[in-house]
Amino acid sequence: MNHEALSPDLGSQMHMSGETSVAPHRYEILFGAECWQSHLGGGFHGPEEGDTFSWNWLSDKQAWCVLPPLSLERDYRVRIEAAPVAFYEKLLWEFRVDYEDKTLSKIVFPVDSHGASLTFSLPELFRQSAARANHRFIATVRQLPPPCLTLTINGLPLEQLHYDPVPHVQPREFTLRHELLSDRNVMFFQANYALSRRDADPSSNDDRLLSFRMYRMFIEELA
Repeated sequence: MNHEALSPDLGSQMHMSGETSVAPHRYEILFGAECWQSHLGGGFHGPEEGDTFSWNWLSDKQAWCVLPPLSLERDYRVRIEAAPVAFYEKLLWEFRVDYEDKTLSKIVFPVDSHGASLTFSLPELFRQSAARANHRFIATVRQLPPPCLTLTINGLPLEQLHYDPVPHVQPREFTLRHELLSDRNVMFFQANYALSRRDADPSSNDDRLLSFRMYRMFIEELA
């Protein structure tokens, strides 16, 4: 994991437990800090810690964050520091086999790969219903798009953040207009797809769906 894009003080800030505002009218939301977990919900898997940094994995589900109190008369600069899941650091193909509404097997591989294979066993559901008609396997192959994070606030469109398919931290900035704010503001995050480690490595025991490693978000009042 390349952390060069993270601000120099991130290592110490990630483990703060009480302070949430680092300057007047400037908030720092630490997605991996225990003190912020009561503000987060939905598709977050929960905080994790490395040797220096902490984060919160975003899944395929919509996640939300209750924001600190913001002025209804001010615009804000928002900076999000996140890293997309990217097992091969390239655009990917997804090859999957489905039976009825169940995915039997799935694998992802780079677009410049010469091929891929996957194996699966017949589920008990199929063995029990094999005599019934109109049951079939469906195999699909699709190229996955570059990672993208769609943001809304208070049910209103906010921003679409586009990322390169590499697992490095890629800061993104945008302006939060005061017209979108209310007395209680909730920001929502939705990834365009998520993968499990098992999708790339069938021997992995980690079948959680992962999309973005969320580190922190700055919200700063504009003059």
